[in-house]
Amino acid sequence: GVGAALWAALDAGLRARGAESARILAREDHPVAPGFLTRRGFRGDRRYFMSTLRVPDFDPAPYAALEARVRARGVRVRSLAAPRAAGTPDLTGRLHALMSDVRQDVPRAEPATPLSRAVFEDAVLGDPGLLPDAYLIAEVDGTWVGQTACFRSGASPDLLTGLTGVTRPWRGQGVATALKLAAIRAARTLGAPAIRTDNASDNAPMLAINDRLGFVRGPASVSYVIHFG
Repeated sequence: GVGAALWAALDAGLRARGAESARILAREDHPVAPGFLTRRGFRGDRRYFMSTLRVPDFDPAPYAALEARVRARGVRVRSLAAPRAAGTPDLTGRLHALMSDVRQDVPRAEPATPLSRAVFEDAVLGDPGLLPDAYLIAEVDGTWVGQTACFRSGASPDLLTGLTGVTRPWRGQGVATALKLAAIRAARTLGAPAIRTDNASDNAPMLAINDRLGFVRGPASVSYVIHFG
């Protein structure tokens, strides 16, 4: 009954503060959580997959032609370490603008709220697990058109993917795949045994890229929502 008591207290606190809704993630194969939430009025409406790629098993050879096509379009991928070393003016501002751009179309349970520069500096650039050599930027003639970022926690040698995204004019041209391939090379250099990433079930383009690269999906996590009213 401890979980029920905790939820009752949280429910009362949320209602007292005028909350409109609340969300929680639960693994679909969890023996208790789905039933616990459903009985209390939660409804599962979105699914997310954690997918894993074993880095030593990855063969980049089939993607050489794709990378050549992307380079022929003028796209270059470099790590955050490069503009830092070059002393790029307003580097933080440019990184913040790029992430703010590419994240706006990421499928999510609720509409995207603006990412303030302060939050970006603290939660992304200030994350102790951020790997500058695995924070990658796609550039075309000085314009940044895509990014992917990998992190590592002290709990595992695996890399965790933050956000991979491409600006609207450059989508569907292989840029995201090129960024993922560069991240795999960085992971190999860093000695990471695996890369993990999570995606919503309705993010079909990114799931397709990950599936082609050999990421293996684990059990889904379901986003449960309850509306107060």
